[in-house]
Amino acid sequence: MPLYAYKGIDLQGKHLHATQLAPDREALLEDLRRRRVTILQASPVPSKAPFWHTVRPQEILSFFVHLEGQVQCGWSLREALQAFLNITSSLPLRSAIARVIERLEEGASLGEAFSQEASLFGPIAVGLLLAAEATGRVQDTLPALITYLQLLHQAKHQWRRATQQPLMTLLFSLGALLICSHLLVPQIQSLPSASPEASSTLSTYLLAFFGGMNGETMLLELCLGALGAFALWLHPAGRLQLHRIVLNIPFAGDLARCMSTWQFAVALALLLKAQVDLLQALPLAIRAVGNRFMQKQLLTCEKAIQSGKVFSQALQESQAHLSQGFLNAIKVGERTNTLPHVLEVFTTNWHRELQLAIQQFNERLSTAVTSLAGLLLAALLLGLFYPIYDYIGQIGF
Repeated sequence: MPLYAYKGIDLQGKHLHATQLAPDREALLEDLRRRRVTILQASPVPSKAPFWHTVRPQEILSFFVHLEGQVQCGWSLREALQAFLNITSSLPLRSAIARVIERLEEGASLGEAFSQEASLFGPIAVGLLLAAEATGRVQDTLPALITYLQLLHQAKHQWRRATQQPLMTLLFSLGALLICSHLLVPQIQSLPSASPEASSTLSTYLLAFFGGMNGETMLLELCLGALGAFALWLHPAGRLQLHRIVLNIPFAGDLARCMSTWQFAVALALLLKAQVDLLQALPLAIRAVGNRFMQKQLLTCEKAIQSGKVFSQALQESQAHLSQGFLNAIKVGERTNTLPHVLEVFTTNWHRELQLAIQQFNERLSTAVTSLAGLLLAALLLGLFYPIYDYIGQIGF
């Protein structure tokens, strides 16, 4: 059943902007007339949103918060989904929820209805809903899912804050260097020299260096380099190699390993606590890992477990760059048969370690970028003023 968006005015003069499922447009208009709604506009919602329409993680989190709140208040899932459908402005999310409602009306279960939208809602959310439906604990699972999404959002927000300011400082420094070399250095080079042979070697080198910096050429080279890196990022093999390189970068590699270990641990703990079998939870938790190279290495664990190896041994042999503390926690959980509880405790403690690692990375990156910006500024000032000083010394002032 297609989804239609409409605008209208009710009997109280209130402007309506909502969506509704209907067999066709005529059935929708007939229903609205029966409800005494003056129709201003009614059109079908595209089943697939254009590629430039994306769903932000905050919108997914808002959806599950709304769903959990309505279910706790006694609403049915169908009513809660329909209510959110009328308030969201995201076209991809609205289309996905409409398809979920349509599948529910056709008799599909909750997990089956969401499983076909795993690319939007995420494999962890779909896996949890399937497990909650099998155990009859949907109301208990939704708060855990919301907590998981909030932790992910918080970690990503901290990561952006840690890298945004230093990188902006570096970009502004490079921009200032290009502008000054393009506008000011030619003016200095045009000064008449009283004795070119008397010019110092340093002055000659500085003018040659900055004078050779063509602003347009360097800007074009930077743009081409950025486009090349973006094209490499879009290709799966290229992204895999980039993620492998990141793991070997000082400081950044430590943070990437720490972040990926936490992502894997918190997803696995959530799934095991929801009584999902380890072999079913493992591929879902692996998909939650942000580093693609670590994902590839972890995929070998499933076959190793199926061949008879214990989980801790499979992780150890995968060479997935996981933290030794995480591997020790897995061994303790296996030995005491309390793996979900041990993982839950580990993720709580490791989240604090992750926050500390992000803070340390921010401090180191800020120091490195500030030092580089200072060196660029010093070189620029030296390149601008030393030739002038040298020239004034030649003419006798």
